[in-house]
Amino acid sequence: MSTIVKRIVTFGMAAGFFTASSLALATFSAHAEEGVVWSYEEAYKKSVKQVCERAWNPNNGSIIRIKEFSYPEIGSATADKQYRKGVEGVGGDVSGIGEILASNGAGSPFDFGRDAKLASETYKERMNGIFACAQINFKIRTHEQLLKTVRAEKADGGNTVKKIEEQTKLLKQELSRRNCANRTSTEGKANVFMKKDLLNQTTYEYCNYRHYLQYLKANAQNRLSKFIEAEEARKKSKGETVSEDASKAAKSGSSEELLASSASMVSSIDSEIRHTREVFPQAMIAYNEFERTYGSHVVMLFILEDYSLLRDSLKKIMNPLGQVIYKASNAQSPRNP
Repeated sequence: MSTIVKRIVTFGMAAGFFTASSLALATFSAHAEEGVVWSYEEAYKKSVKQVCERAWNPNNGSIIRIKEFSYPEIGSATADKQYRKGVEGVGGDVSGIGEILASNGAGSPFDFGRDAKLASETYKERMNGIFACAQINFKIRTHEQLLKTVRAEKADGGNTVKKIEEQTKLLKQELSRRNCANRTSTEGKANVFMKKDLLNQTTYEYCNYRHYLQYLKANAQNRLSKFIEAEEARKKSKGETVSEDASKAAKSGSSEELLASSASMVSSIDSEIRHTREVFPQAMIAYNEFERTYGSHVVMLFILEDYSLLRDSLKKIMNPLGQVIYKASNAQSPRNP
């Protein structure tokens, strides 16, 4: 498959995602303008299932063996555990989640900022985990292909071969630690299919996160006061104790403060939506560039070793010869009697 065709397929699939997702997300905006407080199940989970899972099921040829992840409901008591599990599932670093939790305290039904920060950190770690698995698989495949070629030409591949063999061993260990799928086959068009699956899984993650942001935005647009009132009514109907934080906010928070807080949150979410939309295709372009140049990087290591060996060999030959010429020159010098 030519490079041009690969690019057409890649950008064609990405364009399909943005078209389908835009249609689904337009529904969010329409309901938000009507003043509807979107529920977690309807606004987020059901939409993800209907749009993201149907178009980009992450279980079909995955790059990393992970279960589908759902971002938690606003103010969920188990949100911290869900976020940690989502990051740990891709072998990511949970320290960022811990820092956000430490600086923002416990969650509340109207704390959109805390949920947005945790969701953003989780999304980044999950995407990093998927791309890391793709890179590890590609590196192992490249190493094995080059080692096979070098060994066919000479039995002793030299120090570079040994170093690459050690790196490959470490990469395979990392492949297992991160729970990556093994996509190191060098047969046929294995790499083309892996790139397709990479696009499929990262697009699902983007779609999932994009819908969650819209869920947060829809609730923020309908004013924090309405969300608090709905939370109080729901708990009272079940005979539960109303959250102390929610009661204080409902009693002391003026409509101007609530509107200002809501407007600030909507603006923040809009900025995150624009940022992720811009970064997503750039990440794929950067990965394509990595694949294009990594093989050359490894080959240059072999060339460098050959050059070093040639330089050392010439040094051994030329040094004695240089000494003979130097001594002969001194012997013929008029200064010597």
